[in-house]
Amino acid sequence: LEGVVSEMWPEGGRALATLRRQDPLHAAFTGSGTAAFAVFADVETASQAASRVDRKCSTYVGPTLPRARAALAVRRCEGRKESGRWK
Repeated sequence: LEGVVSEMWPEGGRALATLRRQDPLHAAFTGSGTAAFAVFADVETASQAASRVDRKCSTYVGPTLPRARAALAVRRCEGRKESGRWK
């Protein structure tokens, strides 16, 4: 879908291309293509990459959730689901 999203949303396609030129660990559109994102090795590199994205696009830089905390969050959420409803 990336090609279709880039055609329908050229600014997003350009933002993703800009992020990819900054050598991220990974860069892509979100599932529905409503946002482009990239993962970098450190905050400084991420900030530099974000500064190169067109100012028409909003950019946000922040840390990722450590794997251990992410697994705990998923387990906690799964434990709250009962009979198809969240407690």
